[in-house]
Amino acid sequence: MLSALIAIAVILLDQISKHFVCTNLKPVGSIPIIDGILNFTYVENTGAAFGILSDNRAVFMIVSVLVIVVLSIVVVKFQGQSKLFDICLGLIVGGGVGNMVDRAFLGYVIDFIDFCAFDFWKWVFNIADSAVVVGCILAIIFVIFDKKAATIGQKAQESQTEKTDE
Repeated sequence: MLSALIAIAVILLDQISKHFVCTNLKPVGSIPIIDGILNFTYVENTGAAFGILSDNRAVFMIVSVLVIVVLSIVVVKFQGQSKLFDICLGLIVGGGVGNMVDRAFLGYVIDFIDFCAFDFWKWVFNIADSAVVVGCILAIIFVIFDKKAATIGQKAQESQTEKTDE
């Protein structure tokens, strides 16, 4: 349930922000938010992350649908086992659906967060992208700590078994 609520919240926040950007930012192009650090810049991204593989809409739609279906199955199967895992899945699914909605209805993804503090950073992204990245980072952290916990638990159990054998 937590995953679904987070996914819905991400989708709504993403779509509302993109509607606001289309209405207010598209005619202007770019607005500095924090001078030299952060701009809101209207971009129509026909590619994948950071504009990679532009103009491959069918490929992105198929891959997006497959990933969202697989993640939805994972959500149903493993939901409730860990709040952190539920949060990860909700963020990833919500972000994926948010961008897929754009691709399906517009043919491109609307990006607008332009972090321009570094000359080498030229990527413009959106809330859905942020949710996917944060969800993936949290999932990696979850897997690392879950694995360590399992290893520690196994060593403790082996230690107990050795003591009882003596």
